[in-house]
Amino acid sequence: MKKTTTKTIQPLTQNDQWFTTEEAANHMRYQPTTLNKWACTGLKGPRPYGEGKDRRYKKSECDAWLQRSHRETADTLQSADAS
Repeated sequence: MKKTTTKTIQPLTQNDQWFTTEEAANHMRYQPTTLNKWACTGLKGPRPYGEGKDRRYKKSECDAWLQRSHRETADTLQSADAS
């Protein structure tokens, strides 16, 4: 029997909003299929809430993930230049 896990939706902050997969992808400049792959593997990307067509993303978490991703890319480039 397959075990089902449920994620608890955290309360939104005052300035936060929810994105659909398409809205999050547009905001982050990725394809919706990319976010769907990340959500299924759990290896990369902002945390998804829900599944399938009900999947949503918090804007604040999308923004935070983008900042971390850009910082990691810049750090990698700097260490490559130092070599």
